[in-house]
Amino acid sequence: MIADPNNCCEIRNDPLIVCGEKKREFCVKNPGKLDVQVCRVDGCILTGDEKKCDISLCVAGGFFALVEFKGTDVVYALEQLIVTAEQLSKFDLPLERRTYIVGAPAPKANTRYQKKLKALRSRYAAVGFALPKKANNRMEIVV
Repeated sequence: MIADPNNCCEIRNDPLIVCGEKKREFCVKNPGKLDVQVCRVDGCILTGDEKKCDISLCVAGGFFALVEFKGTDVVYALEQLIVTAEQLSKFDLPLERRTYIVGAPAPKANTRYQKKLKALRSRYAAVGFALPKKANNRMEIVV
């Protein structure tokens, strides 16, 4: 779990945790009702002018995840996630570190997205984060 001096986080153990903005949703199915720390990153945990993702999730005894809700500029989302990962890597995070992008359908961005992903691969590996999984409008995971 992340230290939370600014009250940016809440611990939730609902069987379904839904986070989102601008018609984008990230859903955590939590049948075992594990504690999940949900934090607002942009403007709360990280407040400077640097790029940052929207939220983080930390599942007790499980994994840590960064989530970016995006319109069609999913290429920019890759940059936001890696900068956030680099900023938060100083915290004691669980070994499994994931990243997710929930965006609008953007077929024209696919080639640029793949090129940018390839260019950033080593930066993600350096801070121990998996490459982002991407979904249109809604993503569901099970913990």
